[in-house]
Amino acid sequence: MPFARKHSRMAIARRTAAALCVFAAPFAFLAMSAAPERTLIWPIDRPQRITGTFCEPRGSRFHLGLDVSTGGRKGFAISAADDGYISTVMYQKWGIGYAIFITHPDGRKSFYGHMDRFADRVLGRPEIASFAEKIMDRVDFRVELGEEAIPVCRGELIGFSGDSGIGREHFHFEVRDEKGAHLNPLVHGLNVKDDIPPEIFEFGIAALEERSHVEGEAAGRRLFPVKKTPDGVYRPLKDGAPFAGGVLGFSVTAADRAGYTSRLAVYRIELKLDGRPVFETRFDRMRREEAHHMGLFYDYSETRGTRYTHYLYSRTGDAGRIDTTRLARNARVEIIASDAAGNSARLEFDLAVSPPLNVPVRRPEANLKKGKELRINSADGAFEVYFDKKAAFYSERVWLREDPPFKLVVKGLSIKSPVYTVFPEDLCVDRPMNISISYPGEDTRKVGVYYISPATGRFSYAGGVFDAKTGSFKYTGYRTGGFFLIRDDAPPIARFSSPAALTSERPLYIYVSDVGCGVDLSSVVLLVDGKAAKWDYDPDYQRIEILRHNPIWSKGVHRVELWLRDGAGNEMKKLIGRYVLR
Repeated sequence: MPFARKHSRMAIARRTAAALCVFAAPFAFLAMSAAPERTLIWPIDRPQRITGTFCEPRGSRFHLGLDVSTGGRKGFAISAADDGYISTVMYQKWGIGYAIFITHPDGRKSFYGHMDRFADRVLGRPEIASFAEKIMDRVDFRVELGEEAIPVCRGELIGFSGDSGIGREHFHFEVRDEKGAHLNPLVHGLNVKDDIPPEIFEFGIAALEERSHVEGEAAGRRLFPVKKTPDGVYRPLKDGAPFAGGVLGFSVTAADRAGYTSRLAVYRIELKLDGRPVFETRFDRMRREEAHHMGLFYDYSETRGTRYTHYLYSRTGDAGRIDTTRLARNARVEIIASDAAGNSARLEFDLAVSPPLNVPVRRPEANLKKGKELRINSADGAFEVYFDKKAAFYSERVWLREDPPFKLVVKGLSIKSPVYTVFPEDLCVDRPMNISISYPGEDTRKVGVYYISPATGRFSYAGGVFDAKTGSFKYTGYRTGGFFLIRDDAPPIARFSSPAALTSERPLYIYVSDVGCGVDLSSVVLLVDGKAAKWDYDPDYQRIEILRHNPIWSKGVHRVELWLRDGAGNEMKKLIGRYVLR
């Protein structure tokens, strides 16, 4: 689990003195006794401006590294964080883009992603040069290298920052242990100057059992805003101690600036009651296969990207749950939020202990249970959500609400079903749920499944596949919320972004926008002077780039033609332009 920090490990490797930073010599590994982790240097020629941190929520998953701002630009030097050898060179279009793994003497690996290009020394290796065409065309590849191929010294140039893969211009950095688990770089060797403590915005108290209540309310959670007082301690805005009784669970909403302006998730949260430790979350390490467990630690419904709501009790067991019948009349509650540099913020308040309710409040019985599958159908029989028997982490009541189709004011889009919302919004499951929406129409090519957030009201294309045998659209995912069908009759729109006069230094972009299900990349036809051209699509900017090794980059006048369809089969009007390269 992320809060189980490992304080020592067997050092797996040390490079021999003879091979240290001598590129012709092999990278020798020797078995050693336990030793402290080596420090890592800051790996990019940019200020230490972290915009995304370790185990931060991303959709329904944890973010497993650090993101660093590059100020919306490309081309900043990326260097090896420590001695080692380049063990993987890769490109992943719908993920990390151009990236490199370096294996270090202690067995750890560092990972450098969203690069614009590799250093010449990397590109010059025969193993990499054989992939030159894929590298130029931005086609997925992965090359595994031995320790003798490309040894690197601490601080040596390995490439340049970019925006390849998913995401706009930024740099992504990871550290992994010898078994592949992801480590928090900020507590595993990478030192970042940071003297800014986290911020605390509010705390919550939830009534967790039938006789529990918070200020007389028997269900749900009450939220209490806080303020920072002159002594530096956060306290409730509301005068007087909140009162509650029964079995309770606390939460806190906080954020950390990590020495920069971006608000990040907090590294460590501690809950104390009358000075005694009750619960702690600490994000030190995470296995990739557990990345979708994010909802066990963060509340989906309250986390907004700059404010992160942490559960201060276990959703799968008894840890952190407070039984007020075992407390005195009042209890002192402390919540301490700390960053990786040791800066902390403290919230203090008194909890007025009140007796549990005399009469239990009947709560709906849990229907999602370990070892049992669950199917819930809508009243109209058109919608089903299914969880298999291995989906449940904990017992929970899952329910379904059906709302009439809402008015959609987007030209070319029309809603074709009610909105079926699966609750609770903060549900966390170990296996994805399976959604089925019946559709009797014959225009299935133009219809798709869309998702709408109950908290924000924003909707987006989710995907889904039409199953002709059952006459329904199928979709799988981890995030509960609203699901409905939209017919898309809106064709994509394209426009050139560059002036008619080009230079060889400027990329040529064609912006493509689509209000519905998005562009069908398999339908793209791009011609330069009547011949098929190499191109790449960037979903973050919604643009097609004509790659550099096309004839448009020779001097003279060139004709560019583009046509394509969206995923619903709607064809855009053919785009034609002429460009002059001087």
